[in-house]
Amino acid sequence: MLRSLLKSSLTLVIYFTLYYGFEKLLKFIFLREEFININPDYFLFIDPILSVFFISILIWFIRKTFLIDNNKTNISIRILPIIAFCAITFFIIKEPFLRIDFILDKKEIPESVDMSSRSLLSLVAIFLNIVIMTPVFEELLFRKIMMGFFSRNHLIIAIILSSLFFTSVHINFNEINSFTLITLFSFGFISCVLYIRFGFIYNLLFHVFSNLIWFIVDVNRHTYWKLLKIFDFGFFYWGIIIICFGIILYLMIRLFSQIIKINNSESGYLNQLGNTKPSIYSIFIK
Repeated sequence: MLRSLLKSSLTLVIYFTLYYGFEKLLKFIFLREEFININPDYFLFIDPILSVFFISILIWFIRKTFLIDNNKTNISIRILPIIAFCAITFFIIKEPFLRIDFILDKKEIPESVDMSSRSLLSLVAIFLNIVIMTPVFEELLFRKIMMGFFSRNHLIIAIILSSLFFTSVHINFNEINSFTLITLFSFGFISCVLYIRFGFIYNLLFHVFSNLIWFIVDVNRHTYWKLLKIFDFGFFYWGIIIICFGIILYLMIRLFSQIIKINNSESGYLNQLGNTKPSIYSIFIK
């Protein structure tokens, strides 16, 4: 297990080194007078382009390092609504954690929101980066690779470390708080459970759906704030939160218990991963 821990830690260090190294390099290149007159929206495409480069490296690394199953992944259309539902319910559950200052009356819900128009070009760049490229890169790194370093005997440790590492790269150290840490770790945990139970495509779609919801809310943030003001953190607001929390907790307990059962079997979860056909009914029955 120590070797697995060292491998995953080294992978995280390499990620941070490359990320901040490229960030400094790009600032050095583009923060020059000759780029002042260029439409700043074009620079938003730098991130998705870099993501393609890093994703290619990760795929190459996976093919060279891990045993690749040549069988095609079984994709069940019936289970996609469950993945989308998990993304929606998690977004609702994390809502109070993001609005804790408003709940504690440290801030007031704004009457109006700055709706400075963003160009179609900038929206396309943000969509590509946040909704498409970021989920692919992060799920390959934190689920496919980092969890792949661990054997089935260290399943729980793999889930915890993957979730912790995922949390660490999303922390804004200028605005760090326990609520942010809880939501990030929970997201990583759910993604790990979906990955182990159903296969890579499903945790990837969970991440894509989650970021897509964020994108839709961000584009329509004026409507979002109006709805928040209508609910005003009252009975219906907390009722929805509690119901969603109960649903996602039930699903995670069911899925995790199934993972433990499979992992304790002779074949183990690593051999089961991606080879079993997911069934929507398997979530609700033993």
